Amino acid sequence: MIKSYKKGASFQLSKNFSSKEFDCQCKYPECDTTSIDEDLIIALEKLRKKVKPIHITSGYRCTRHNKDVGGKVGSYHLVGKAADIYVEGLGISSLYYYVVDIPEFKKGGVGVYSTFLHCDVRGTASRWNG
Repeated sequence: MIKSYKKGASFQLSKNFSSKEFDCQCKYPECDTTSIDEDLIIALEKLRKKVKPIHITSGYRCTRHNKDVGGKVGSYHLVGKAADIYVEGLGISSLYYYVVDIPEFKKGGVGVYSTFLHCDVRGTASRWNG
């Protein structure tokens, strides 16, 4: 289920994640909410049990910010089903193997980029290199 939160608030979503970590990084005044899918948080918590603290570099994105950063039309970031992540001290290729072992990400999207992994809970498996 996708829930919306006030942008800038720090609502505790789970033991290790707050809504603020997923806020759109834009400065547009009309972007005042953050949407987050509960399945994404569940999957990230499972991953967090296996690896050090997870850093979210991009969570929810409003349409304007998604366009600004070159995100795809229909990106799962637009509906709160995606996060770009990294773990300090853990290489991206190593992180990939932890991510694809999480059931929600096994049947989701995982994109490998030079400094982060894109993880989403789209419901169908998809893999790519950025």
